[in-house]
Amino acid sequence: MQTEPTDKTSGTTSSLGEHLEMLQCWLLIAFAASLSLPITIPWIILTVGIVVGIVQIAERIRQNGAKFALPPVKELPPLAVPIAALTLVYFLSGLANGGLKEAMASIGVMRSFLVYFWAYYAFRSRQELLAKISPALLLFGAMGGVAATVEHQFHLHISSFKYLQGTGFLSGPMAFAGVMQMLALLALSFWLTGSFDQLAGQFKKRTLFVPIALGNILGIIFAFERSAWLGFSFGAMLIASLVSRKLALRVLAIGVVIALLGWFALPAVQARMGSILRGEQEESSRQRMQVWTSAIEQYNSSLRSEIIGVGPRKFQPVPIEGPNKEVLDHAHSNYLQSLTTTGVVGLLVYLWLSIASLRLAWQNFRKARVDDRLTRGVSLGVLGGIVSLMIAGIFEYNFGTGNVRLAQWFLLALLSTNHSWLGSFSKTDIS
Repeated sequence: MQTEPTDKTSGTTSSLGEHLEMLQCWLLIAFAASLSLPITIPWIILTVGIVVGIVQIAERIRQNGAKFALPPVKELPPLAVPIAALTLVYFLSGLANGGLKEAMASIGVMRSFLVYFWAYYAFRSRQELLAKISPALLLFGAMGGVAATVEHQFHLHISSFKYLQGTGFLSGPMAFAGVMQMLALLALSFWLTGSFDQLAGQFKKRTLFVPIALGNILGIIFAFERSAWLGFSFGAMLIASLVSRKLALRVLAIGVVIALLGWFALPAVQARMGSILRGEQEESSRQRMQVWTSAIEQYNSSLRSEIIGVGPRKFQPVPIEGPNKEVLDHAHSNYLQSLTTTGVVGLLVYLWLSIASLRLAWQNFRKARVDDRLTRGVSLGVLGGIVSLMIAGIFEYNFGTGNVRLAQWFLLALLSTNHSWLGSFSKTDIS
């Protein structure tokens, strides 16, 4: 009896492809957890993830004998076009303000957007990963929030930054506050919508999830960043309002109670908010006005700077007068920074990217199936997080903070489960 020949090579190839896919899944989960840790860790995981992705593409080409081709524009990630446009603006602004070398260095500033493309293509068809990635995000966020609470209350500063704010496991309050805005609002969305019961393992249990959500919210409180408080408040009210009006009123009432308790129980709250409530311009506000004035002067320095800016890396540092003798190398505002460094063209493209991000999250929330509560919860949380960062960005340059940008664009990539992309291989059927 003649036996059928076996294709050992095909079996090996299939096994390799499965191992690579499994590795990529674990890298996504590890990256989610690392967003609350020092920035070197997520960058290492991202780099490994990109390398694994390239190997996956090469393996699919070898297995199927296909030729690689870029996907059509309609099959690119939803935010690819505005990201490409902003990258082009950075290149042209750098070119106009320092030549080709400066232009290449300027687009290097945009490298954190790689996380969006890596996560999008690695995650796009794996809906089940939402239930595993979300707990990793929120568990480590809660740990960072608790660390910030301990750091502030007992003056045990993990980082070199020693002031009123807690910084969790990160190096500074702005990075910590920005990441916590995204994670706390994601946790709040799961809580208010009840979609946490769709998470993996024990995380679906209320007795475990609620403490994790509270840990993330502690991170926002003890970051003691006023712009983050403002952004989080708007984001929380938006999420609650989209769930129900009655819930929005309850969230507002709880927020007022927390604000009052913070005022009387935490001296740092009075230190951060007292001067504003009294209508005084304290040191931090005075510094902002000084750097904002300098940013506007730099923007008005020439016709070229008004159109294409002074260059993404050419913002002139501003020596701050006063006891701290600081030198600020950014405009302390996303919008002023974009206007100064990339001109009116760059500001318009930046606004386009911001609005496109909001639109993507909103569409995912509206178009998700009613029974797909996890996707709706993620979409609503990301929507609230983007609104929070945009509002805080009036007073902070969180768009230029590496930790924040990695978290923001990774979370936006989580919305890719509502978009399908079959691959970019031509002339051979890969079914």
